Amino acid sequence: MLYDVAEEIIESCAQAVKDSEDQKRQKMASGETLTNAQKSKAVLVTCRGVGNINAETVLSRHRDLRILYNVLSEVDDPYRWRIPVDNIRPTLNWSGRWNQQDDAMLLVGAYLYGFGNWEAMQKDSRLGLEGKFFLEEGKKGEDAASRPIPNAIHLVRRGDFLLGVLREHEERMRNLETSLRSKGSLKVSTSPPPAAVASSSSSYSNSLKRRAESEAVASIDDSSAKKRKRRPTPTFTDSESSDEWYGYLVYLPDISLIHFFYRPVLPWTRLPQKRSYDPSRNNWYVVSSMLLLPAVLIYLI
Repeated sequence: MLYDVAEEIIESCAQAVKDSEDQKRQKMASGETLTNAQKSKAVLVTCRGVGNINAETVLSRHRDLRILYNVLSEVDDPYRWRIPVDNIRPTLNWSGRWNQQDDAMLLVGAYLYGFGNWEAMQKDSRLGLEGKFFLEEGKKGEDAASRPIPNAIHLVRRGDFLLGVLREHEERMRNLETSLRSKGSLKVSTSPPPAAVASSSSSYSNSLKRRAESEAVASIDDSSAKKRKRRPTPTFTDSESSDEWYGYLVYLPDISLIHFFYRPVLPWTRLPQKRSYDPSRNNWYVVSSMLLLPAVLIYLI
């Protein structure tokens, strides 16, 4: 009976959301401009005498909790599970210390006891959440600024946020597997898994997911390995080495010949400190240098 009621609520919410979207499209098609209030107006339904059920919240929560169930049902020990996402946005101004382990246990508690059953989560010592919720303080008529948090509303918002983080991670992994299969990088056998693991399809899907992650890392490494650093352009100074003197010989037309040949006689003169070696200019410079150098030598003799 519970499953029947749940299916009825979900179907009612899905139909209400669909009708609301159709009405918005009809108004826009007729040229009517929707205000922000009309666009963000909540879709409320009534089911079995219970009114003001937020249809969009029910559908999104049902989708995210199904993903959570699919993930944690494949884990041997849910209490050792952690959210497979780094750098999750931390809480702000919560009383006491709250870390990523607490985030994971909040989702594990939702998986075990139901989303919103905060009292049962606190009583489970293995979750380690005892003393980290302030449910009664939030119900008292005290000043809101002096109340310790989190209370129920903060836990609902944090739970929805973490479910969204997990959903985005699973969607990225699913898209990655699809793209790798389409490119042929991830070759998956069409035959069923061996009989030894046939009863555990979850382990088979986990192996595909792990292989997709390894393929993604390998493709990143391959693309980065193909990038080679460009060889640095050689520079030439006024050093006495023959290799660097070749740089001056190449640019001989730019240098005073008397300055070049009488440098031992005029030690206080200086050649240009540094010239860049540009291969695109070498051809005619080398030819002109080879022609001018004999003529200068004959003249000096």
